[in-house]
Amino acid sequence: MHKVYAKLRDANLTINMDKSIFCLRELKYLGYLVDKHGLRTDPGKVDIILNYPTPNSAKEVKRFLGMAGWYRRFINNFSKISKPLNKLTNKNVRFEWTTEADESFNHLKTTLVSAPILKCPNFDLPFSIHCDASSLDVGGVLTQTYDGVEHPIAYCSRSLAKNEINFSTSERELMAVIYALEQFRSYVEGTKCKIITDHASLLWFYKLNNPSGRLARWSMRLSQFDFEIEHRKGKLNVLPDALSRIQVDAIATPATGDAWYRHVYEDYQANPRKYPHFMVKDDRLLRYSKNKYELTNEFNWKLVVPEEDRLDILKKCHDEPVSALLGVFKTHKRLSLNYYWPSMYRDVKEYVKKCEICKQYKPVNTAIPGLMGNPKEVNKPWVAICCDLLGPFPVSRNRNIHLIVCTDYFSKYVMLHPIRIATGAAVAKFIEEKVFLVHGVCKTIYIDNGPQYVSNQFRQLLHKYNVPNIYYNPRYHPQVNQAERAIRNVVNGISCYVGTEHKRWDENIPQLQCALNSAVRDTTKFTPYFLVHGREFIIDGMLHSLDSPQPVQRSQVTLGEPQAYSKKLAESDTIFKKVQKHIKNAHSRNEKYYNLRKRHVELKVGQIVYKRTHYLSNASKRFTAKLAPKFQKCVITAKLSPLVYTLASMEGKTLGNFHIKDILKQDD
Repeated sequence: MHKVYAKLRDANLTINMDKSIFCLRELKYLGYLVDKHGLRTDPGKVDIILNYPTPNSAKEVKRFLGMAGWYRRFINNFSKISKPLNKLTNKNVRFEWTTEADESFNHLKTTLVSAPILKCPNFDLPFSIHCDASSLDVGGVLTQTYDGVEHPIAYCSRSLAKNEINFSTSERELMAVIYALEQFRSYVEGTKCKIITDHASLLWFYKLNNPSGRLARWSMRLSQFDFEIEHRKGKLNVLPDALSRIQVDAIATPATGDAWYRHVYEDYQANPRKYPHFMVKDDRLLRYSKNKYELTNEFNWKLVVPEEDRLDILKKCHDEPVSALLGVFKTHKRLSLNYYWPSMYRDVKEYVKKCEICKQYKPVNTAIPGLMGNPKEVNKPWVAICCDLLGPFPVSRNRNIHLIVCTDYFSKYVMLHPIRIATGAAVAKFIEEKVFLVHGVCKTIYIDNGPQYVSNQFRQLLHKYNVPNIYYNPRYHPQVNQAERAIRNVVNGISCYVGTEHKRWDENIPQLQCALNSAVRDTTKFTPYFLVHGREFIIDGMLHSLDSPQPVQRSQVTLGEPQAYSKKLAESDTIFKKVQKHIKNAHSRNEKYYNLRKRHVELKVGQIVYKRTHYLSNASKRFTAKLAPKFQKCVITAKLSPLVYTLASMEGKTLGNFHIKDILKQDD
């Protein structure tokens, strides 16, 4: 105790006796335990880290690394172990807790439990600093020799900055010496120490007569210390060599888990002649592959990438803005300029194929999915009808704006009706008065997704007349509604007669309807009027005289024979069968050409797919459709037919029914 008091008195220091404890075998200090053996971790503090829950964010990862980093002087290769966790703290990296991160998290915990005891420094004995540098890191170990055995006192290591990576090997080795000396300044300042390095040519620095620039600045920093340099081969300089190669080992040494890489690396070291196209430089495996159109040989040696680091390289050469998310061919060419691994093209193809951004923003160049569907089974008129709205047009003199177009699926008979307001009530009134009460209630009705057809008035009409089958068109696929084909003819007919006075668009609607229904259809080979009424349409009364050239007196007019008319009615079944055959033949012809550029695709309920988007530009919101995503990720919730599926967003919101042509599988 007298010796302690004497030291305090000589240093002119005072202590608080109430806060002082004497004659302890061990002392807890700043998370450490100090005893006669040296410095070790405090079990109480380590338990907190061992029980730390799995991080859920980058902030929690930083907090954990901060606690574990306090004991990094006890952990050899700390930065190598924590590398997967450090990646999660980068700003431009999406937080995703992977198996690799979980292994790193648990490895750090396990290493802390078995952390070594660091020897307390003895300032009466000389210090030694083992230094080494790799292409990416520098490291050092402070040691002292007791009874012929070298004991570690502290570890240090750090990664090189971007500009430092470009230094020569000798400069990096010298920088490792400067870094280690400055890290261990509190131990070696004022005393002579020994620098142990595996780089024999490091002695060149002391032979420089007039160093300039960076070397002059380094010389000034080293002049603060008293040391001598001893060369030791790399095989004997184990500790710093491991520390300095923390990141290089992950990409360049046989310690990798890639069996192929390790096999080639070790075989080359044993017999270089066996692998004339390979080379090991700075502990990295390179492969020679001449670029066909390169004017220089600068990029002929490619860095061989082990399996565990290929994903990082793929991200760099595809996801980064400087790589522009290009396709398989361009990405592969970019990679092959500087890197090599056996399955590079296959890996690039698989990676680009799974890229979420590419799927959502890039157009699709493959054949459109979905072959032509089967024709509807209809055997007579007014069993199935199709209805659609055309407009809005300019307000006509009759104050009409929209036009209802209703088509009979079997006969192709068209009914046109102008209306002032496109409401569900107006459409329901037309269907009831002009279709159901004239031609009878249909069995099936095909309509689009317009608000008029999902209104309460329209639904009530269908419920009132017990229409059993109601089919809504898939969104953005009007082709299934035959009224769309009639609309094209209607628009052509209207435009040919209105000229520049577009407000007259509804003046010739009855005549246009008559023209369409009295024309022979290519599909059925009959006029719609004949299939509905059983006779051809007479457009001029004078045509009746063609049957009897002589003028007919009033007293000579007679009614036709009932038997003859009944015979004609009996033939209607035969005619309808012919029409069915003609419709099927027309479908077969169309199917042949339609399927030339289509492909068959099978989808399942619950499958993740991508739906084509249909954005509209909006100048007020500074939004342009050209830059919007072209596809949206969603899930199939129902299969209505082989060609129509119900989709929902990934959040569970129903998006509607969509045709398969607007749906892409994940692997398309």
